[in-house]
Amino acid sequence: MKLIYLNYNNEKCNSNLDYFEIKNTKDLNNIKTIDTEYIMFYKNTSNIDNINFDEITNYMKENNINLYALMPYTSTNKKGLKTKKSSIINIEDGIFNLYLDTYIIKKELLNNYKIDKDFERFLIADLLVKEKQYYQSTEYKIIKNEDLIIDKNTFNKHNNIDWYISDLKLLIEKVKGKELSYQNIILNYYLAKLYHNIRQIESSILNSNQLKEFEKLSNEFLNNIDDSLLNASNITKNLSLPRNIIYYILKIKYNSLNLSLKENEIYNKNNDINYLSASIKIITINYEDDYLYFDCQMDKSSFDLSKVKLLINDKEYNYEITEIYAGYKIFGKEYYNDTIIKFKVKLEEVKNIKFININNDKLQIYFSSNVSSRLVNKCNSSYWNVSNKYLKCNGKQISVNNIKLFTTFINEIKFFIKELIKKKKRVIKPAIIKTLFFLTRPFYKNKNIYVSYDKLYKGGDCGEYIFRYLNDNTKENAYYIINKDTYTYKKLKKDYKNRLLIFGSLKCRIVCLNAKYILSTDSEAASFCSFTKYLRDYIKGYFNAHILHIQHGVTMQHMYHRQQRTFDNHELYFVCSKYERKNLMDPKYGYDESQLIYTGLARFDGLKDKSENIILISPTWRVDVANVAENGKVRPYNKNFKNTNYYKVYNGLINNKKLIDLAKKNNYKIIYIIHPTLITNIDDFDKNECVEIIPSNKIDYEDYLTRCKIMVTDYSGIQYDFAYMHKSIVYYHNDDLHPSYNNGMMDYENIGFGPISKTEEEVVNEIEKIIKNNGKVSSKYDKRISDFFKFNDYNNCKRVYEEIKKRYNKK
Repeated sequence: MKLIYLNYNNEKCNSNLDYFEIKNTKDLNNIKTIDTEYIMFYKNTSNIDNINFDEITNYMKENNINLYALMPYTSTNKKGLKTKKSSIINIEDGIFNLYLDTYIIKKELLNNYKIDKDFERFLIADLLVKEKQYYQSTEYKIIKNEDLIIDKNTFNKHNNIDWYISDLKLLIEKVKGKELSYQNIILNYYLAKLYHNIRQIESSILNSNQLKEFEKLSNEFLNNIDDSLLNASNITKNLSLPRNIIYYILKIKYNSLNLSLKENEIYNKNNDINYLSASIKIITINYEDDYLYFDCQMDKSSFDLSKVKLLINDKEYNYEITEIYAGYKIFGKEYYNDTIIKFKVKLEEVKNIKFININNDKLQIYFSSNVSSRLVNKCNSSYWNVSNKYLKCNGKQISVNNIKLFTTFINEIKFFIKELIKKKKRVIKPAIIKTLFFLTRPFYKNKNIYVSYDKLYKGGDCGEYIFRYLNDNTKENAYYIINKDTYTYKKLKKDYKNRLLIFGSLKCRIVCLNAKYILSTDSEAASFCSFTKYLRDYIKGYFNAHILHIQHGVTMQHMYHRQQRTFDNHELYFVCSKYERKNLMDPKYGYDESQLIYTGLARFDGLKDKSENIILISPTWRVDVANVAENGKVRPYNKNFKNTNYYKVYNGLINNKKLIDLAKKNNYKIIYIIHPTLITNIDDFDKNECVEIIPSNKIDYEDYLTRCKIMVTDYSGIQYDFAYMHKSIVYYHNDDLHPSYNNGMMDYENIGFGPISKTEEEVVNEIEKIIKNNGKVSSKYDKRISDFFKFNDYNNCKRVYEEIKKRYNKK
């Protein structure tokens, strides 16, 4: 066994194992001369410390295995391998491990292989087609931290224009005239380019001309791919792509969609290939004032072709087609938007609910992963108790039944027995949680429990303020979710220790299940309440708190992909401005006027001006700069950060000589607060003696906002906190650094709170003007601030609480 160390950066090899080093392409020719039976290619970023190579190569020899793949597995859904430690994977199944340095290879496979500069990219593809199969093992794992196309944390080629243009030209040449299985492998290299750009942002790595070229090349590429491979099932096997990305692909290949419906299946008339099944997804089911309220989502093409009818008690029933946003974006542009319908029905009058298509075929009913959908996919034993009834679904019909003496007990036993058969040990944890919930329910039942949260690694937001208000000024049972190792937990535990819920703890989950109100500052409330995706299926029917949105920031941007009503089942949304309310009244959000309540933001209560001579620089983040988040944790380090425009713009500003000299001359301090999503990259910024660089998870925002006299920001939500105190703001809207989201109602030119600068020089000049005016906000912007905020009396928490009491105490 020989290791081939690919070293193009003159790095020292970290392995003590026997290896052959390749420093340049000239060395490639020597690989075939190496005297070994098995080889493995690797880099320093491949963790190979705990691999028993002798055991693996002996196994390969005994079982005649030529390709042995170590984890990570390419597929993000791992279909077929969930319960197996190892398997023979046939490439006809369309599941591929494509990473060169996760394979141990029988060297004779390379004897007739042309090793050239592109060999790293296509060696495995070429060998897979030749061998037709590989052995996949989960017993040993290669842990990599770069070059994994499925890993959005570490794969940085997606920020390189050449990866879309030049590389796609290479894929076109590589796929021409090849057999079906090889086409499928290369197709996955292409799909990766789409995978890294399906984001709900306005900006794109490709400008308009580059995107046109990419789509033109995509058309050529896809015309070399057999139509049988272009179906939703195949294109989602290896990457977590939405199924409707098939429509984007079809439009590029055929320049239009030409679809038909056959027996509830969507076909492409161009090739008579099935793409999708027509089905309905239940997003939310709510109960209020004797009525059940449903929100349902359906693929727009399926919806239009199916001519969906709703049947209640086997009679046709009306529903409303809404404008609620359910869209998908790629390269900053919407490529698809599903249809959301809603209807209500009186609980006592309904026995069954189903949907049929134009041919009277029943549609399959699915349930979203959100807890507000109440029931679980593909589980006939899933149920939801509501009033004196319970709901169930057999896949194509929701039934409503009476609750009798032992109904809940029997339903629970059935549910867990079926889950135990399917998932075995994974059922133990949810069974404990559910049992404790039932045992503690009598204790909590008559308590109006309030639960709030902020970023779990950093408090100091509206969730903390409302929590403190409820504990200090009312007799309510209020709790706050936070990580135990945070600055916020240490600060709060002295006065509120028994009311702090440690994220991930059993107590946190039990209290949240018993809560009457979840006061959310971020979406996906169940996740913040410590319910992972797998746990949610077990508690869906009992997570019945009213989700009330007290906000993380003022909703002035177009945020309907995350803040629309059905996304987190918000019942009330507390706002601070007529402009914000107008933004949220856009039909894409789905809110009724009565749900948008003027109270002001809870955290504004702490904003009492204590200005000192401090310039605060605090920009917001960018989705394509920060790495992917894991709930409750700081986002991981982005090794490509220093190559981004974001870094260049703000590293330049904090090291601007004129700004530093201006601050020194006028006795000002400069503070740069790193956004929470970017704090792991804090050491990338160049330091100087005049600028203090601070990670936002180690501070009280209130302290810095009240003490600073001048703020420089781009689009950050804390501009509203600063403006609330009638302080001076300078906007830095650099043309090379576009915002992640559309500005929505925030028209900076006409209602913004300060001057707009496009360049570093303009920012410094505006700061100089403000300093000459003793830091005071000009009358022009002072009037705008007064016009913007509904309240300026520091009674925001009180109003939030009183509105909740008014809305729910009567029920």
